[in-house]
Amino acid sequence: MRRLFWQILLFAWASSVGAQTKIEVVDNEKNGLPYAHINYKELTAEKFNTVLTDLDGIAEIPLSFCQNNPTFILSISYVGLLSIENDTVKTGKTIKYTLKEDPISLGQLVVTAQYSPNDPEKSVHKISIITSEKIETMAAVTLTDVLANELNMNIVQDNILGSQISMQGLGGENVKILIDGVPMIGRSDGNIDLNQINMANIERIEVVEGPMSVNYGTNALAGAINLITKKGSAQKWEGGIHAYTESVGKYNLNGHLNYHVGAHQLGISGGRNYFNGWNPGEKPYENIEPIADSTRFKQWKPKEQYMLNFQYAYHYYDWNFRFKSDLYDEKITSRGYPRNTWAFDDYLYTKRFDNSINVNGKISENFSTTILAAYNIYDRIKNSYVTDLTTINQVLIENPEEQDTTRFNSWTLRGSIANIKANTKINYEFGYDINLEEGEGKRIDDGKQEQNDYALYASTEYKPFLTTIIRPGLRIAHNSNYDHPVIPSLNIKQDIGKVALRLSYALGFRAPSLKEQYLYFVDSNHNIQGNPDLKAENSNNFNFSGKYTTIVKNALFKVELSGFYNTVENKIDLVFLESTDWTYINIDRYKTTGANANFKADFHHFKVGLGASYIGRNYEFQSESESAGFIWTPEGQVNIGYEFTSIGLTTALFLKYQGDLPSFRIDDTDVVEITYVESYTWADLTISKLFWDKQINTSIGIKNIFDVTSVARGSSGGAVHSDSETQSVGMGRSFFISLIYNFKSKK
Repeated sequence: MRRLFWQILLFAWASSVGAQTKIEVVDNEKNGLPYAHINYKELTAEKFNTVLTDLDGIAEIPLSFCQNNPTFILSISYVGLLSIENDTVKTGKTIKYTLKEDPISLGQLVVTAQYSPNDPEKSVHKISIITSEKIETMAAVTLTDVLANELNMNIVQDNILGSQISMQGLGGENVKILIDGVPMIGRSDGNIDLNQINMANIERIEVVEGPMSVNYGTNALAGAINLITKKGSAQKWEGGIHAYTESVGKYNLNGHLNYHVGAHQLGISGGRNYFNGWNPGEKPYENIEPIADSTRFKQWKPKEQYMLNFQYAYHYYDWNFRFKSDLYDEKITSRGYPRNTWAFDDYLYTKRFDNSINVNGKISENFSTTILAAYNIYDRIKNSYVTDLTTINQVLIENPEEQDTTRFNSWTLRGSIANIKANTKINYEFGYDINLEEGEGKRIDDGKQEQNDYALYASTEYKPFLTTIIRPGLRIAHNSNYDHPVIPSLNIKQDIGKVALRLSYALGFRAPSLKEQYLYFVDSNHNIQGNPDLKAENSNNFNFSGKYTTIVKNALFKVELSGFYNTVENKIDLVFLESTDWTYINIDRYKTTGANANFKADFHHFKVGLGASYIGRNYEFQSESESAGFIWTPEGQVNIGYEFTSIGLTTALFLKYQGDLPSFRIDDTDVVEITYVESYTWADLTISKLFWDKQINTSIGIKNIFDVTSVARGSSGGAVHSDSETQSVGMGRSFFISLIYNFKSKK
């Protein structure tokens, strides 16, 4: 009997020493944080093991580990919140950790169209995040490099006007592009040139698919893309240098430096991106300076960009103040073919000067406010010269029609107050949104035009149940040039177990921009005439998505199905007239619809993403007796990455298939002809290695593995140049090297 007693006692003691340990992770509002990373290891070990919290924010440390380690080291991380580092834990307990917001950097709590920074999984909107880690892994230089890999988005290249985006089958003029919440101005052909948006200082990109008309008004029918810049860290000094070179003649150097003391933070960043131009058939790094022969003409024009950013931030209790100023200068050189002993050369300059002040904080325990004021200047300058090919002297062409300076400036004033009370059924937000734009130049009708938009908006989030969010919204606006309708919206989110369902509807409105109405744009390849008789676009936009998320043996799986349907009345589009002449017209009715499927898995150190979409477009003209019906375009995506943690090496493959894209032309008898841009597959491969305690990240790789340069198209399909049978897509297969060095002070 005594022996049995001691056996029971010994078993009980052993069980208590090696009992299961549970970790609960919550935020300040005591909400469980799903998919937080719990890293644990033995006291003397170097390598961490990892488990993820479930939907309730709870994770279990494996019993086998606990039995062998009565005490161990624990670290907890969750994007956007301050981490717990190297905490010593005893087994046999349920331990609760509360992670607080990082006042210096919000990480990846989304801010676009939110009442307050929020977990994207909890947002009523369908939001995807492109992280800085993915941007670095892709060795992306501009926004074009990043979005070219995204499903439901298509990038069209013009060798002078730059790259243009379409989203959900709607053109870039219907996609709101913001930097830290400030709308970008300076659209050519109705689009922001994505090649002018540098990735060196970007922390993450928030992509909201679906109508955002209530929050952001015009240019937000298809969605919004918000680029969040780096805000520094809690260290006193932090900085970095990024050098990049690519075999097609690209040489880039960027850097940043941040200083943090007390509640103050100063940051400065800048860089130079240089591209020597490229022609088909050129060898890697064949930087021949063209002087007098036909090689002086480049299909892809030489380009030089300079960027400079300054920001100051002040944090005081629950309040944040930030001032930001950006300078951008771009020069594009368009050399003409030799004509005996001379040639025509054009130089296109783009200059941006963007300034913004952002103040946000808590008015009281349950109310927060955000105030934004921004002033932007955009200059587009064109100079044309006659170049003597024997002396290489240049003379400015006297004809004033060959020279041009056009300036656009805008004010953006936004403010909102939101009720952010936790654990309540109703929260709400109301605010104002004022956008004032002015354009002047000799190529603008009457030399000067302006357009102003004044709006009030409001929405409320009603949670009748813990798993249900209903968010109606309303925008009332006045446009100085067009009658602005009342814009309603409705967003619904329903959680059913591990499935999140989202449904959204919004009415849309887009007034023609000043460029579309009044600008007369001319260069050696373009003659685009504004149309002051354009009508405003009106649209109805529907979106639906269902997302299933689960954890299986520490592997995170996500499956998402989504769809959309958009109708646009009086859609504004650019159409071919003759030769190089183009103008803007209204399409009576334009429809897009589509479905998407995505699968993502993240287990151990292996990540895989698979996706497919099918998008239909339908054009209707009053001149046509009947519609041509929907024209369908397939897309496919494969992203694969693996991290060799023992040696700090990461490999990644990014592949996207782009199906045939439809476009159209209008002939002399006003008959609509549908044309197509041929399908192609784009793939990039990168290999990255970390050195020196992860302070140095070196990447090498291949871009455009399948060597795509141009694709076949109809005589006027898809691009501005009607006299060509192809459309430029890329500069052929290229090789790159990227070197990133980051440093931080110890305190």
